[in-house]
Amino acid sequence: MSDRQRLERELATAQARFDALCEATGQLAFRADRHGRNIASSPAWVAYTGRPAEVAADEGWLDLVHPDDRPGARTTLDHLLEHPRIVQTECRFRGARGAYRRFAVRIVPVRDGDGAVVEFVGAAVDIEEQHRKELERHELSRALERKRDKLEAILEALPVGVVLTEVPSGRVLQTNRAFDTLGENAAPAPLELAARPWGSTGPGPIARAIREGEPVEGVEARQIRDDGTERWLRMSAVPLRDGSGAVVAGLGTTIDITDRKRMEEALRDSERRLRFCLESIPQQVWIAAADGSLEYYSPRWYEYTGLEPGQADGWGWSMVVHPDDRSTCFAAWKRAVRTGAAYEVEVRLRAADGSYRWFLGRALPQRDEDGRILRWFGSNTDMHEHKQIREALEASEARFRRIFELDLLGMCTWRMDGQILDANREYLRTFGYDEADLRAGRINWYALTPPDQAQLGADTADELQRSGVIRPTEKVCLRKDGSRVPVILTAALDAVGGETGTAFLFDASDRKQLEEFQHQLIGVVSHDLRSPLAAMLTTAGVLLRSASLSPSERRGLERIHGTAERMRRITRDLLDYTQARVGRGLSLTASDADIGAICRAAAAEAQLLAPDRTVICSGEGAGELRCDPGRIEQALSNLLANAVKYGEGRIALRWSSSEDEFAIEVENEGRPIDGALLPQLFLPFRQGPRPDAPVTQSLGLGLFIVREIARAHGGDASIRPLPHGTLVRLTLARRLGNACDQRPEASSSARW
Repeated sequence: MSDRQRLERELATAQARFDALCEATGQLAFRADRHGRNIASSPAWVAYTGRPAEVAADEGWLDLVHPDDRPGARTTLDHLLEHPRIVQTECRFRGARGAYRRFAVRIVPVRDGDGAVVEFVGAAVDIEEQHRKELERHELSRALERKRDKLEAILEALPVGVVLTEVPSGRVLQTNRAFDTLGENAAPAPLELAARPWGSTGPGPIARAIREGEPVEGVEARQIRDDGTERWLRMSAVPLRDGSGAVVAGLGTTIDITDRKRMEEALRDSERRLRFCLESIPQQVWIAAADGSLEYYSPRWYEYTGLEPGQADGWGWSMVVHPDDRSTCFAAWKRAVRTGAAYEVEVRLRAADGSYRWFLGRALPQRDEDGRILRWFGSNTDMHEHKQIREALEASEARFRRIFELDLLGMCTWRMDGQILDANREYLRTFGYDEADLRAGRINWYALTPPDQAQLGADTADELQRSGVIRPTEKVCLRKDGSRVPVILTAALDAVGGETGTAFLFDASDRKQLEEFQHQLIGVVSHDLRSPLAAMLTTAGVLLRSASLSPSERRGLERIHGTAERMRRITRDLLDYTQARVGRGLSLTASDADIGAICRAAAAEAQLLAPDRTVICSGEGAGELRCDPGRIEQALSNLLANAVKYGEGRIALRWSSSEDEFAIEVENEGRPIDGALLPQLFLPFRQGPRPDAPVTQSLGLGLFIVREIARAHGGDASIRPLPHGTLVRLTLARRLGNACDQRPEASSSARW
């Protein structure tokens, strides 16, 4: 027998032994040459994969490895060929039905007598079930761990102290952080208080719960902190039983109730303070039963009425109500008691000296959880002066209404949508409408505007919305019959940003009459409006100082006060204009004054109004001058307001004096004023705003009046553009008396 035949026989014998071993073990076994190429697979491999052994030959077995495991199997094989050794790994193989199962694979290198690797032998054991159970055990372990951590976190997060003790040893099994914290810097410790056995002070709640086998609730105990302050604890406990019902542990909870104790004490103190307040406040406070009979009066009631306690109980209070107010007062109180609605009434109550004063009576019911009235809490607030002021305000409004109803000029009230809400006879006559048209809502301002005047109407509406006022404007309107009528119109919103306002107009059909009437109208309006406006301002100012106003009442009064103040400024300017144009000149009240002090005061006021601007005041020379200080302040206030409004950056106010005159200059930085506007700036009802300057609530009389003030003082006013700003110069004659005596009537307007 040749060597070749012997080797082939030995190889066949080895293969037979390998096949027999694989058959006996039933494992997925394989052989690979020293290059890692598969050369034999066991029958079990063929049976599992459902593929012939030839499919797994060479590297075909890799196609049966799970795609996710394939890179790892390739890496393991390459590493094994480079460093032959026994290798153990896991991977998933696809079965005959396409499903993958996990196998534990062990590969052993086979060496010859010289130690060289001649082949590799491997076996794969199905560990799918083992792996699944291991995963289940791992997941269960993680779930238990998460649950334990969650319970621990909940326990630690609880603001309630928790302690668990063992029975019968009393050994503490567990506490949480809140429980441990309660024992810091205080004695006795919570554990001693909760779990102490029977003693002179009685057992703790845990000891009682264990001994009695029943829950123990709400045991309060006091601790003393190291700093000497008290801490109060509220403790409860329950017994824990095993399956047989035997008590095996005690669970206790401890809560810090120090804040609650303090709140209870604070509540008692609050009740004491409340009673003190009820007995101290100036209002008369009273309490009535659900049926309306009075049960309690504060001392202020007895002090005012002079009655003795008990005299006014029930319905006895009626004896101090003014006879003329009793029916109204009784009806309102009975209605409130019957319906549960808030009670409010104005009533006169008799004082101890027999006089009567007006009071505002108010009351609200206290109800239980079901809405049933338990009692009434009420008060009587002295409103005698408030009542008198309100009546004065109503009288002032009535006077204004009488002015509205005069036929001197047309007047109306309107909405921003153009609807005329009310109008006097002169307004209706001017446009040919009647009362029926007014009541039917057939008069609308936009319908009175001719198409060729639409742009003027739009500009006027825009000015009104931005500034709140319309300066006197000549306009052509349409009458009801379609004919045209020229008018002079001025209007003002009731409040800036509001939706309603008042308008005045004059029928300018007769031009001669218009010229004569123009100055008379302004004077009459300004004079006739001053008195009601002064009354409105005084009344609103007094009412705003009242502490008993509701928020809505205060807002309404502030609106009235603001509107009246704007109208007062307008009428003041109109009056000054009238005096300057058709009278003998502006009225002055002469006195010796310090021009420097007046300038410094005006600069300080401007700085307050414009904190983001720098206002500088300087001067030189003697500052004493005989003049009207109020008029000088009025002029400076106007000039500084313009500098703030139209300028940018620094504002400089300078004054100087010479032998003959004083000079005051206001210089503001910013865009210079357009020289083309200079001729019209000192004319009445004229303004020269820059395109980016806001429209203001003025009539365009400010600079006109400034110049008239200067002329009344024997001087003049001028405006000069600078490279980077504007300069206004005001001159005042030092010898004002002589200037007045010698002035021509046509050139000067000073009058003393």
